[in-house]
Amino acid sequence: ISLRPSKILTDFEIAAINASNEEFPGVINKGCLFHLGQSGWRKIQECGLAVQYGSDEHLSLILRYLFALAFVPSSEIPIAFDILKSSIPPEANEIVQWFEENYV
Repeated sequence: ISLRPSKILTDFEIAAINASNEEFPGVINKGCLFHLGQSGWRKIQECGLAVQYGSDEHLSLILRYLFALAFVPSSEIPIAFDILKSSIPPEANEIVQWFEENYV
């Protein structure tokens, strides 16, 4: 059996995208926003920010903007990410670093 998918649905993780590109050259990667949101919420909880996320409007908005980068054209993501990083409260730095390492 020879698999040659033209499109692969991933959760925006760089490792998954790189693996699919390596195994299936020329494949088009599509990201699943649901899984990105799930992954982000788990990280927010892991960092102990779930309560603050629910009560701190600024933190909540900035983190939602971070995950909304999925809708930004790929060529503009680095610029948009840098703009967002300048507004991130210090308590969310771990989330931003994780996001950058896995998704940007």
